[in-house]
Amino acid sequence: MEFTKKNTLQLKGIAIILMLFHHCLLSPNMYKEYEVIFSSLFTEAMVNRFAAFGKQCVSIFAFLSAYGLSISYKKAVDENNKLKSWYTKKITTLYSGYWFVFVFSIIICELINGLPSKTYNADRLSIKCLYVLLDFLGIRTLFKSPGINGAWWYMTVAFMIVILVPLLKFISSRISAIPLLLLTILFPRVLGIEFLGNNSFMSFLVPIMCGVIFADNNLMAGIKNYKLPFLKNKPINKFIKLIIMTIIMYFVYKFYFYLNTELFYDIKYGIIGVYFVVFCNEFISEIPIISVILEFLGKHSMNIFYVHIFIRSHYGTDFIYSFKNFILIIIALLLSSLVISLIIEFIKELIHYNKLIEKFSSSRFFM
Repeated sequence: MEFTKKNTLQLKGIAIILMLFHHCLLSPNMYKEYEVIFSSLFTEAMVNRFAAFGKQCVSIFAFLSAYGLSISYKKAVDENNKLKSWYTKKITTLYSGYWFVFVFSIIICELINGLPSKTYNADRLSIKCLYVLLDFLGIRTLFKSPGINGAWWYMTVAFMIVILVPLLKFISSRISAIPLLLLTILFPRVLGIEFLGNNSFMSFLVPIMCGVIFADNNLMAGIKNYKLPFLKNKPINKFIKLIIMTIIMYFVYKFYFYLNTELFYDIKYGIIGVYFVVFCNEFISEIPIISVILEFLGKHSMNIFYVHIFIRSHYGTDFIYSFKNFILIIIALLLSSLVISLIIEFIKELIHYNKLIEKFSSSRFFM
């Protein structure tokens, strides 16, 4: 059983749900102006904790991006494609969707309440233009400049993953998996690089490196296909694996909240995040109906990521929290973002945007 694109989309769907919890219910301060209803089964404290664990959405995306890019780069090398051509296609693929939404958001937000003008405010026009350019390139967090959407800090991580994968592939081909993982953890410490914050790509080096290692060794499929040596019956084997891995997941989840982030970010956002990916791929992605829904969400995951903060923090806060029940709040934000994603994709199809981007990235100018 191979790790397929469908599995990747299912995991992205899980990541998006985690992200919405993280951005809506992380702490009571997020909804202090609204009445949010919890339950005796899922108390406010429990939901807040789960929302905090939702930070793993970044680890999931970082891992999957590195995994996919690693496979793609290997294929490019096997076909003797130029590194320049590979970079062009991958960076264009990364940014094409983002740029469309960026321009779309600038126009709509300016018409609604002038958000871009307020955000990129500066005394000099040249500085305003620089702010816009850095946000457009998705690298504003490297320069700590303002942006119209707080969630877009991840574009810096995504950009750095594309840049780093060829180098990480080179290193991975010369160092075995476990020593390489240990080296990834020790490397920043040896150089005296301290924790740079939850929104720094350096904080997610471990899931990025794991993505490359897992791709090089086909570990996602290997783990899923692994059978316990003392059990030959396939259903029983799967059931025992479920029990063992669920117990581990329970303790991993508990352990997550006791770790000091500044000291153990590589475990908190790396090792734990990767185990969560493995667990979800092993069991959640195989649940009927749920897997189909997750796959669908995965197809729209980037658009949902791009637009959900506009709804959550700027233009639909009263609407989504008006549903009161914490599950309905998440569903409202998810469906609202999904509707906008469908509209975005419809407009792209209408103007043949994706075909234009494909022709652009394949043009002889970049070969």
